[in-house]
Amino acid sequence: MMTFLGIAGYSSAWVEDYAKLSGPLRTMIKETGSGQLHCNLTWTQDGHMAFETIQQRLQEAPALAFPDYSKNFVLYVSTSTRGKFACAVLCQPTGVGMSPQPVSYYSTAFSEVELGLPLCYRALVGVNLMYEKASSITMGYPVTILTHHSLRNLLNRGRLLEQEDVTLARCNTVNPAETLPTLEDGEPHDCVQEAERYSKLRSGDADLELWTDGSCYWIGDRLSAGYAVVRAQDTGFVVEKAEVIPQPASAQLAELGRGFIKTDDSPIQHHAQIVKLLRAMMKPKGIAIAKCAAHKSDMSRVTQGNRAADEAAKAVTELEDKITIKDIILMQEEAGLLVQEAHGRAHVARGEVRRKIIKEYGFWAPFLLEQIDHVIGRCTICLKNNVRRGVVTPPGHIPTPRGPMRELVIDYVDMITPVEGKRYMLVVVDRFSRWVEACPTKRKDAQLVARFL
Repeated sequence: MMTFLGIAGYSSAWVEDYAKLSGPLRTMIKETGSGQLHCNLTWTQDGHMAFETIQQRLQEAPALAFPDYSKNFVLYVSTSTRGKFACAVLCQPTGVGMSPQPVSYYSTAFSEVELGLPLCYRALVGVNLMYEKASSITMGYPVTILTHHSLRNLLNRGRLLEQEDVTLARCNTVNPAETLPTLEDGEPHDCVQEAERYSKLRSGDADLELWTDGSCYWIGDRLSAGYAVVRAQDTGFVVEKAEVIPQPASAQLAELGRGFIKTDDSPIQHHAQIVKLLRAMMKPKGIAIAKCAAHKSDMSRVTQGNRAADEAAKAVTELEDKITIKDIILMQEEAGLLVQEAHGRAHVARGEVRRKIIKEYGFWAPFLLEQIDHVIGRCTICLKNNVRRGVVTPPGHIPTPRGPMRELVIDYVDMITPVEGKRYMLVVVDRFSRWVEACPTKRKDAQLVARFL
């Protein structure tokens, strides 16, 4: 199947809507696994129909015109009716018939990131992709791109407008890049307003201001997270709701933001909580969510509200507003016994011993790392089994000889694999001139060294 798609893809310029036609076949390969080259495919009805249709299209004689570079090109681009695909038809007014004659067909599938864009921005991406494909034929000659979107309103200094050969225009007729025009296509709309409407869940002016914040801390060996929602009054701030979040969770779970499907087509983290948030946002008549900078020291209304929400979230987790939490301090005599217990029968390393004492046991002692090194350094089992670094010798200086051939460094090198019966290499280096002499030998002994010298 991959071989068939490769051969058919080579002729995709003569097949209209090739990306859409080959979609079911690629889905079959994806479900089976593209790395399983000798695995049987599970055929579906859509896949069988796509396979037959592509073969039929390849056998038909396309009525394509040869490009005439004395005339302008017209590129019709469609993205709305294909959903996950962008399709285009490159045409030229050849004089044959009343409409421009097709020169080539193009199609491609949008990525998961591009599918998350608003409809008008997706059309802009589709125009860019189709123009790049058609540029192999147009080669810098004038091209008029027609689509059902006013892309000029979305582009101030866009990449396409920087191309001197490109002219963007709105298509007010039937787009040949579409099989069947729908009611949605060609309707008058403002692309900027549509993009803003797509990116915002709802619009409206807020009459009530609420602040929310999350808090997450370690208590011993477990995490404790909570969130709070406060409301401003004339006398200060009132806590509307404050709860502890069941674990596993984090502070980001309380500070929810809107999310979408990830690039691998899997749901985002905290998907259920975000869906619950979006449903709750639809209940008020008007709502607006704004992100504010945390841990500020000014006395503005936003900072005061965020500080009140942060304090309420910390209070619900039963933690103090401090960098650290209280630990029991051990005496040095008792710390040694606790280090031995943490080291245990597993003979864990230094970092794991420290983690156990602080995180699991909840103790702290001065010079704790020194105590751990002292106990581990006297453990006989660790000394026998763990390879330790020896004493690092400080860098020294060897005086340079006064002349050549006064001091020689001689050693044998084992080449392991004999060559012509000679396995070893006698190497002699003069320390003054750094001259190297070497010769292969069958054995290594003093007689060969004396003979060599």
